[in-house]
Amino acid sequence: MKLTIKALFVAAFMMVGATVFAQNIGYVSYMELIEAMPEKAQADKQLEKYAQSLDQQRKEMEQEYSLKLAKLQGEADSLSEAVLQIRAKELQDLEARINAFGQAAQQDIVNKRESLYEPIITKVDDAIKEVAQENGLKYVLEENSVLYADENENITAAVRTKLGL
Repeated sequence: MKLTIKALFVAAFMMVGATVFAQNIGYVSYMELIEAMPEKAQADKQLEKYAQSLDQQRKEMEQEYSLKLAKLQGEADSLSEAVLQIRAKELQDLEARINAFGQAAQQDIVNKRESLYEPIITKVDDAIKEVAQENGLKYVLEENSVLYADENENITAAVRTKLGL
């Protein structure tokens, strides 16, 4: 009899504990919030413009390479072997610079994206934290990580309001 009462007490305690724990969890659609930020559209435009300028520089380098290659091919019969090797080496060096520029440009775009998005992400994160604190939440999960949740635990709308969206 004592064992049954003890088992019921433990089960009741676990159910109450699970209920209290569940009340401390909310979830949010993080990407929806990021996409809704007006600053993101501005950042995307700046990033696109930056990427286009880098692409234009790469195209100019490639055009220079093509012109030098065509010139070398046109003059190949009239050049000495030594001059031909020097010009071929110059073309190889230019090609290496073009490849290095392409790799550096990709990294520059990643860095630019991070610097443009960082204030947006910080603003969204701060709003999520404020809403979580106002609602007594200890945990906020990303909506895509939640298999099932009561819609009442979704704080996306509250965060949108906090952000003025």
